[in-house]
Amino acid sequence: MNWFSMARRFFVGSYRIVKQSGFLSFGLGQTLYSKAYFFYKRCSEARQTEIVRRLAWPGTVAVDVGANIGYFTTVMARAVGPTGAVLAFEPEEANVRLLRAAVRRTGLHNTVLVSAALGARNGRAALCLNLDNPADHRVYPTKGQTHVSEVEMITLDHYLDTCGNTRPVSLIKVDVQGAELHVLRGMHATLARHPQAHLLLEFDPAMLREGGTDPEDVIAFLRERGFAPFLLERANTLQPSSWEAVETRVTTEGYVDVLLSREPIPEMTSA
Repeated sequence: MNWFSMARRFFVGSYRIVKQSGFLSFGLGQTLYSKAYFFYKRCSEARQTEIVRRLAWPGTVAVDVGANIGYFTTVMARAVGPTGAVLAFEPEEANVRLLRAAVRRTGLHNTVLVSAALGARNGRAALCLNLDNPADHRVYPTKGQTHVSEVEMITLDHYLDTCGNTRPVSLIKVDVQGAELHVLRGMHATLARHPQAHLLLEFDPAMLREGGTDPEDVIAFLRERGFAPFLLERANTLQPSSWEAVETRVTTEGYVDVLLSREPIPEMTSA
């Protein structure tokens, strides 16, 4: 088990204990939890954070799908600046409250919070809640998630069509616990209109299969639209890769965050 897996287990275990104590019912508890979570994300996902900072360009739209309580939302908001905008999609009510508080606390006024799940259709969806891990809610039933909340589901294509966006889309981050293909299918028109858009995608074959998706279908969707994978290497560089290399990485790490682009990306090194 690597240090990241151990840190994640520790954080989830700590969340369970703190939640059971009732401390998260108070404003102070929520603030301290958010700050601790943001610190954990800065340490454990430093490479992903640097990619977001570099590729969410000033004056553009960045999209955070599965925003949770807003760590990457706030990183995006600072990156796109006051002339840009961030669309943060999060369906779970408690996470939305903490997300809203995080945006308010950081004084970022270029962020639109959308309390909905993204998918391949518009309508209603059953969100299966993991009461011990607020980053593991899913739009399909799985073992241990017995609590269900009905939420709104929309496509990114529909949202952008109705909100009247005229800015270019620079970056779309998708982390939705195995429902990634459904989200991608719901943004096919957006991807066609914005060829410069990059995707930062969590690729977890086991979780995709749990949600009823063949991982090869995700790869095929992306290949058909001209996306090539880039891997975030341990030396803090971003390197052109292949899906074979991605799948090899998955065998050792369980899942991998992949940057996808239809354009060459200059060599990037984390600061």
